[in-house]
Amino acid sequence: MLKTVPAETVTSKPLASSDWRGRIVGRMADLPAEFAEAEDSDEIMKTRALLQFIMDWNSRPEARDYMLEEDIPEDCPRDWAAAIAAVVHALCERDNHPFPVRLKGIVAEQDILITLDPVDSPYTRQVRSQACEVCWEHKVFFTAETLEKR
Repeated sequence: MLKTVPAETVTSKPLASSDWRGRIVGRMADLPAEFAEAEDSDEIMKTRALLQFIMDWNSRPEARDYMLEEDIPEDCPRDWAAAIAAVVHALCERDNHPFPVRLKGIVAEQDILITLDPVDSPYTRQVRSQACEVCWEHKVFFTAETLEKR
């Protein structure tokens, strides 16, 4: 779950039906609005928004440039932006896709875990201890399996 601050989810917009855009695909810039719609206590819904973004990324590689074309809104809370930046950074690194340099240096105020499990469980402690370098850079932690959602 995104912990320590409220988190965001994916807002998707329907596009022209003549190509891949006929399917709703989430965009990085829309995640903060989705996070804000989730109740403050509903961390699972916030996490699901990020997971949907990952699933869109994995299932629609041709849409990746579209998914990243707009910036995260300037009024996005820093921890939310860090969660988005970490996920995008890890996906771009894994898939050798250009990472939007404007996301570099976005760091959470406190450590964040993106998981559907309780934040202080043996599992989440293990996630943090085995996290990749990108996670440490943004202070946002998740498993490698999280990036494989389809």
